[in-house]
Amino acid sequence: MTLASPPLVDILIVTYNQEKFVATAIESALSQRTSFPFRIIVSDDGSTDQTLGIVRYWERRFSETITVIANPHNVGLVENYRRGFAACSARYLAILEGDDFWHDRSKLQIQVDILEAHVSVGLVHSGYRVLEESKQIFRENNAALVRYCSTSNGLGYRDLLQNNPICAVTVVCRRELLADVDFDWMATSGYRTVDYHLWLQCATKSTIYYVNRCLATYRVSRQSISNDRNFERRAKFVLNHLDVIRYFIKRHPIAEFDFRARSADIHTYLFFLALKGGRFVEAFRYFRLSSFGGAVFVMRQSRLYRKL
Repeated sequence: MTLASPPLVDILIVTYNQEKFVATAIESALSQRTSFPFRIIVSDDGSTDQTLGIVRYWERRFSETITVIANPHNVGLVENYRRGFAACSARYLAILEGDDFWHDRSKLQIQVDILEAHVSVGLVHSGYRVLEESKQIFRENNAALVRYCSTSNGLGYRDLLQNNPICAVTVVCRRELLADVDFDWMATSGYRTVDYHLWLQCATKSTIYYVNRCLATYRVSRQSISNDRNFERRAKFVLNHLDVIRYFIKRHPIAEFDFRARSADIHTYLFFLALKGGRFVEAFRYFRLSSFGGAVFVMRQSRLYRKL
């Protein structure tokens, strides 16, 4: 819907060197069928390919709906998000990265209807499918994730500390909940993405609602952070989650949450990741901190105790 009145939703599209995909992302946002006006804000992080030219083309065609923020040089994902957020002013915020897209034209309407009807809900996410770019095949998000989300409607802060089932391409949230996001901390911590931090920020102030319907497509390409083939970068990405958890439990402590168990789970994942990649030194290090390593330590201690 065109902007005859102030937008109810700002759709933030962050881009960097996504010339092959960004037009699809923009088209999927423009194709949303809604009863309310929305605006598209594209924040480009100094792309060196044709991405900026493509988004400028769409801005010229839909000047009332699309606004482009062009960073003159690459500032990194965190800073790019910060600048994009600063340009948003609508009641609700939808996130759409430049290589993903929404395949259901009713996505925004479904999620905004929920937010309008339930003031306690701060974030709405949904099911999604994964497009493996190299194989050009789709796969649905796994059944266990769907069961977890479906049985946890009203997902809370503790649930999110324990597990992050939310995919950014599916999210619509109340913008006011993200007014004091600590971008400075993320930037100085070398954080490679912002999504988990944003979801936890919302969860400290509201509940989270899951729509059990596949509304969006997450594209896995060589550029995807979660698909990074470099082991060190992938491990750092995973360990960033622990840093975020520490950040939040320090500022929003919760008695029922077992940080050591969560840390062991993350290191167990890294153990298998290292093992799969033939990184045996790293695998041993992660094993000692994993659920397995903790169990071995307890067994050794109990044997020692029996000998005394």
